[in-house]
Amino acid sequence: MTVPSYEDDKAEVLRISRDYLILNGVLDVEGLKELWSTEPGYIYFNRSGHNYTREAWLRLWAHYRTRFSHAKAYETSDVEVEVVGDLAWVNCLRSGETHWISSDENPFANEDPNQVISRSTEIFRREADGWKVVHVHFSLTEERIVTRELSDVIH
Repeated sequence: MTVPSYEDDKAEVLRISRDYLILNGVLDVEGLKELWSTEPGYIYFNRSGHNYTREAWLRLWAHYRTRFSHAKAYETSDVEVEVVGDLAWVNCLRSGETHWISSDENPFANEDPNQVISRSTEIFRREADGWKVVHVHFSLTEERIVTRELSDVIH
């Protein structure tokens, strides 16, 4: 068995990171399941300020899938990738354009509905079946007000 080089690992982690942002941007629950670790203890921090388990995040995206859309795919900049053994991380800025398309009340009404800019930190772990996302943290680049709790959606 050939051991991947540092550069091979970096390239694979970057590929998965790009896939993650694409799938996350279109709320592709089934695709995200393939990229995320199934370990139950990992926590993910959304730009809303809320944190979720893997299953809660998948339920949230299933809920929002018919409620908003991305008018433009996420674009990344200032990308940094590091690999240390079986752990890796990616830091970047990302921007995208979203639109609320549901007749339901828009919980993001106080935000600019078109442009979303955030900092992203993604943590990966090499598991038996390859690199998996084990943590993400998205932070808005400016102060935003979360307009309602989302606990009714994810629980």
